[in-house]
Amino acid sequence: MKKTFSFILCLVILIFSVVGVSAKTDPEDLFYIEELGFTIEIPLYDSVTKNVNELDLSQSEYEQWLKDFEEDGIYYYGCSDSYYWYNIITEIIIYGFDSDLSSFSNLSDSRMKKIIENHNKGWEESEVTVVKSEIFESLNATYILTHFTDDEGNYAINYYTVENYKEIDIVMWSYGGEPPANARQNFLRSINTIEFDEPTGMQIYEKTFTLSIAENGKLTPLGESLILTCVIVLVQIIAGVVVLIILLNKRKKRRQNALTQNANIKTKFCIYCGTELNTGDTFCHKCGKNQIPYEEKENINP
Repeated sequence: MKKTFSFILCLVILIFSVVGVSAKTDPEDLFYIEELGFTIEIPLYDSVTKNVNELDLSQSEYEQWLKDFEEDGIYYYGCSDSYYWYNIITEIIIYGFDSDLSSFSNLSDSRMKKIIENHNKGWEESEVTVVKSEIFESLNATYILTHFTDDEGNYAINYYTVENYKEIDIVMWSYGGEPPANARQNFLRSINTIEFDEPTGMQIYEKTFTLSIAENGKLTPLGESLILTCVIVLVQIIAGVVVLIILLNKRKKRRQNALTQNANIKTKFCIYCGTELNTGDTFCHKCGKNQIPYEEKENINP
């Protein structure tokens, strides 16, 4: 009996694990955006891509969609079944463009804050209201996460990143108000499933030589850094030359003082061996003889 129960339990666990694995890796939910170089899993959406037509569009309609996609920089469009989101229809749209940056992951916090400000200005120019904006770290990339609304009460969540010199915008629109919690959770799950291709050496090589000091009549950050470095080096060189001149002048004065002192010192020679002596010496430091002649001694001590 125990063996039978154990066998049935193992069989149930095996069935659930297989179902779980197959649900997690359903190939119909995986989309590889070749032009942007990443794979994303988006379940529960009827999708349109370059290779997928799940909206039952006619051939002419599908071709028109692809033409509009190319003009707007869209690589994926997905529309949810209203049944899943409590009659609130949601859409997921993936945009992509070339970028001069290699990756958001390489940028400082201050640079990211500046990019967030510019990104929000772009949304506001599109006549939407930014609700909140922050930096989001996923498993594979750094994103700018923005929530915004439009004049009709629709709500959108936008994940924006740059990876491998590609600018990627992934937006979920919710028509009829803020999306329910399960819709947000599924969208976040899709973001966390993104896997980027490895950067190609050719892209890095090409970008290395496109760095410029000035663009459009203005200095780039690289140009500003180079000019600042040149100014600092020039100031250091001038300061070094001034210090060197001061040291040489001091050394010259010391030599002149030494020569003057030596010139003021009078010398004499030993009257017996001819050794050079100082004027105050009364005995020769070589032969040891007294330098005062005998006759002078008698005159000094009569």
